[in-house]
Amino acid sequence: MRLSLCSKKAQLIVKHTFIKWKQRRSLGLILHGAQPSTVNYSEFPLLSIHDWPAIVNSTHIETVQIGVFTVPMDTSSKATYWVHKLEAIRSVLNYVMEVFNSEIQGFDIEDDVTSSELQWIFNWMTSRTTIFKTIYVNITQATTEDLNLFFQNVKVSDGLELRGSSNNCYPPYRFFQSVRRFINITNGFWLEKRHLDSFNCTIIYLSKTRFSSEDMNIYLRKWKEGKTFSRLKLCFIETTDVNVEKLLEGMDVTEVPLETVRKYKTQRGNYITIRGGFDITRHDGVFATVNIRRWPTANEFTWVVWPDWIHEIHGESIIG
Repeated sequence: MRLSLCSKKAQLIVKHTFIKWKQRRSLGLILHGAQPSTVNYSEFPLLSIHDWPAIVNSTHIETVQIGVFTVPMDTSSKATYWVHKLEAIRSVLNYVMEVFNSEIQGFDIEDDVTSSELQWIFNWMTSRTTIFKTIYVNITQATTEDLNLFFQNVKVSDGLELRGSSNNCYPPYRFFQSVRRFINITNGFWLEKRHLDSFNCTIIYLSKTRFSSEDMNIYLRKWKEGKTFSRLKLCFIETTDVNVEKLLEGMDVTEVPLETVRKYKTQRGNYITIRGGFDITRHDGVFATVNIRRWPTANEFTWVVWPDWIHEIHGESIIG
């Protein structure tokens, strides 16, 4: 059954099944610059926001009430048409939050978003007294002032992806402390060890860092002693060098022959092929496999913690 979110019937259904919707915490915004933006419930689009000139001739166009605004909507695609984009996004977000009695939890801010649009969404996010579930954002177009606002006031609970390169404004280490599921930083030249010290999530992807094999040795030692990365299951870090001796210095390890191939199942159900490597054991008996290799485009440090797939870590669900 499909219902229009703008219909009173849909609003009543959501209202009277409130617990079902609330538990999933799945309202999200996909914010585009040139393309239409969309508000979703989980992976399902609720309403999309289009520029007024883009309105098409369709037998499905109806006039609907969204907040205080009356706008045309294509009922077949849930596309709404607006004159002022940012006012439209504000109105749709407020409307959807009212219908579901829930905050927007996820933000996917695409690469085509302009500097002024980043400023607007950062201000909107910091105006909410909530911890967001996931944020994916390219920070290249953001000003120093806007990044400071974002880094100082926004908190993320599950997943964080920072793409692009900022203008000499980088997150304080405490920005990462609340993230429990994954951190993905695609241009991590600015990362320092104090940032890594604040990480305690399940999955870490860091590219273009200035970390060395010797730096990774520090964190392997800490992990063996139970002093860091207690939630870690999977880690990929691009390093400045490939030095196995420095990586493993001072640790008891078991070298696995290169011809030994193991499959590591990820949280998405995919498999990573582990060829050889070095097994290390934590003080509590948990063991991991690490390796560092030179590839054509980068040096990569790999760290996987066994068992490869469990449904729950420290009482927290690992999803998708």
